[in-house]
Amino acid sequence: MPIISDVQLGKDIRSSKIENCYFLYGRERYNVEKAVQALIHKVTKGEEDGFGIDRFDDKVTVSDINNAVCAVSLFSGDKCVVVRDFGISQCTDEEIALLLETVKASALESVLIFYYAETQPELKNAKVKKVLDGFEKHGVIACFEPKDAVSQRRQVQEICKKQKVSIDAAGADALVARFAEDGFHLRNETEKMIAFALGRSEENAVITAADVDMMCANTVENTVFDLTNAILGGNHRKVFGLLERLFEQQVEGLSITGALTLSFTDLYRARLALDSGISAKQTATDFSYPAKREFVVARSFARAERYSARQLRQCFSVLAETTSFLMGSKTDERLLIERMMARMLMIMAETKR
Repeated sequence: MPIISDVQLGKDIRSSKIENCYFLYGRERYNVEKAVQALIHKVTKGEEDGFGIDRFDDKVTVSDINNAVCAVSLFSGDKCVVVRDFGISQCTDEEIALLLETVKASALESVLIFYYAETQPELKNAKVKKVLDGFEKHGVIACFEPKDAVSQRRQVQEICKKQKVSIDAAGADALVARFAEDGFHLRNETEKMIAFALGRSEENAVITAADVDMMCANTVENTVFDLTNAILGGNHRKVFGLLERLFEQQVEGLSITGALTLSFTDLYRARLALDSGISAKQTATDFSYPAKREFVVARSFARAERYSARQLRQCFSVLAETTSFLMGSKTDERLLIERMMARMLMIMAETKR
């Protein structure tokens, strides 16, 4: 089967035209993950958290993938094996041969999905090309690239409409202009703007171009928001990429630790409130959040659900220790910050709540 577009893939999924295996990649990470979830939902008939699915990350071995694909599910007639960000180019020739056998062995009862979200496959690598040939022969390959500005504006407006928030073309275009090359970031910023608008007025929530200019400026705070997400998600490459951007802007180490401390304070409060059954609205009141920042609480609740209070406390300890060193140590500031990031990434890599 030839390589198809992401649009065609969406049509096939909706019409229940499911193939034996899939290889999905591209810069539109949000749409890649959305397609993966749609495939899982279709294959498992809505039982995404059941026994009919095996999920693997880039640490998995080819042998593990093969065993999962070939194993017969005792609990579900349809099985889905999902592999994220697998480093094909690092495989041995023997592993490539086994991977090709695995792709060939995939059947309707065991749909194999390879997808790339945080990294991208090395398409020019000989081993990757060989595996792609196998997926093309036995299944589907789809590439997700950023849409044109008109399509992206429509996507932003649809996301807002679902949340009963109004945004005009100028506001949507202002968002697209900033994040056109990163669909995942575009969606994150759109959701941030939605939370801001709802916090200002639930009955008449509106996003204007002026709001976008104010909230999405390239400030240290906004970069640290992305940095916090990258730490929580264990995305080493993005963490140190954003850190490099801050260093290039000559942002002081204390400004970085200060902004991160504020961000993790919001997360820790949200985690404790969730554990105590306290609502986001009550939390905002209890901690005297200004009305224009109440959206931060709602956003923190959504992010904190996946992490334990212990993990967040440990991150606080690392932040406090680094801040102390920055104020009184002669150690290179950059080294201290990079060491702090590495330690926080290790903490968040622990088993999630």
